[in-house]
Amino acid sequence: MPAFVVPRLTVALDQLQRKGINGSRILILGLTVALDQLQRKGINGSRILILGLTYKQNIDYFHESPALKLISLIEKRGAHVDYHDPHIPILPLTREYADVAGRISASFSAASIAGYDAVVIATDHNAVDYSVLVAIARLIVDTRNICRRTAFDGPHIVAA
Repeated sequence: MPAFVVPRLTVALDQLQRKGINGSRILILGLTVALDQLQRKGINGSRILILGLTYKQNIDYFHESPALKLISLIEKRGAHVDYHDPHIPILPLTREYADVAGRISASFSAASIAGYDAVVIATDHNAVDYSVLVAIARLIVDTRNICRRTAFDGPHIVAA
C-alpha cells in the first residue's frame, strides 16, 4: 500500500473543503478516491461498513443521524453497505430512509471486517474495539478522529 496516498488524499479533501464542498459529499468523494488509490477499485461494487449509526456516541438515538444519509448516498453509487452499531441491533422504519428499515447490525469480528473494502467510522462508540478494526480493515475513513485520539495510525487510515 503506497505511503503517499494518505497525504495526497488529505490535500485533496482540504482543497474540496476550501471550495465549499463539505459534509456527506466530501466524504463520498474521499472514500471514492481512497478506494481507487489504495485498492485500485472504485466505489461501485465495493463492500462498505458504516461503523456507528447513532446521532451521538454511546446512545441509541439515531434519528437525524448523518450515517443514514451516508448509507443512501454510498448505495446510490453502487456499493453494498452494511452497518455495525452496538446500540441499534435492527434499524426501525423512518420516514426519510424507509429503504434501510429492517437491516440488522453486522457482526464486529476480525473475519467480518476483513470482508469489507472500507470501513467508515460515523460514530465512535466506546464498545467498539478499535485495535481490531485498525489491524484488520483495508481502509478506514475516520470521520470522528477516534484513531488519532487513541494513537492508532497507519497508511490505511484517512481522516475525513
